[in-house]
Amino acid sequence: MGFQVKKQTHVVWPVKVNVPTNGGNTDTHDFYVKFERLSEKRFNELAALGQTKLLTEVVCEVGETEDELAKLSEASRAELLGETNYRVGLYESYLRMDAGVAVKN
Repeated sequence: MGFQVKKQTHVVWPVKVNVPTNGGNTDTHDFYVKFERLSEKRFNELAALGQTKLLTEVVCEVGETEDELAKLSEASRAELLGETNYRVGLYESYLRMDAGVAVKN
C-alpha cells in the first residue's frame, strides 16, 4: 500500500488565555476551540492579512469543554477576536495544534 499522509481537516484543541488583572497578575481562562486546518499557502495568505483575519477563518466552534462546542455568531466572533488576550491565546494555540505540539498535562 505504501506511505500515506494522515490528514485531519478539523481539530478540537485546548486554548489558554491569560487575562490581566489588577496588581500585575493574570487570571487564566481555559476553553476549547474546533480549528480548521489550512494548507500552508492559505495560511500564509491569511497571515499576511493579520491575526484577526486568519482566526476568523480557522475558529469554527468554541466551548468551555470539548463536549459543549458551539458555532459563534458574527457578533460573538468579533467580540472574541477583538480582545487582544483572547486573540493571542487563540493564535498561539492554533500554531501549536497545526505543528502537532502536544499539550502537556
